[in-house]
Amino acid sequence: MNKYGIYILSIFIGIALFSSCSSTPDEVLSQEKMAQLLADIHIGESIVDAERTKYYNDSLKKTVKQSILVKHGVSQAQLDTSFAWYGHNIEEYIAVYDKVIEILDENINALGANKDEQINLSFEGDSIDTWQSIRHYIFTPNSPSEF
Repeated sequence: MNKYGIYILSIFIGIALFSSCSSTPDEVLSQEKMAQLLADIHIGESIVDAERTKYYNDSLKKTVKQSILVKHGVSQAQLDTSFAWYGHNIEEYIAVYDKVIEILDENINALGANKDEQINLSFEGDSIDTWQSIRHYIFTPNSPSEF
């Protein structure tokens, strides 16, 4: 290869390396948009967990997630692609979750709640009974499972 060919080849390699160093591909959500979306998804999941009687089946839970995607103008395919890309670029993913934490902290502060109050949900001597099922079960040889 002559000197001119090596020069052109090095330019193409340089362009390829430079273009591969861009922050995120076009089909992947930006860090800011991904952080906003994830914060809303976490809020939605916490509401579903807290209100189990209202969201008693999977289709209602799925509706909450779909409404969050619609709010942000994101398709499930875009979200999946973004999760895959950020999963392979863990430093970027950590930066996204740092922003998610900031957003959630801002929301808590905007509601006037103190973070310490949110963390201390039970105290020593607290005796709240959260078990909603029957108190005991007797396993017999005719039981459907022996676990």
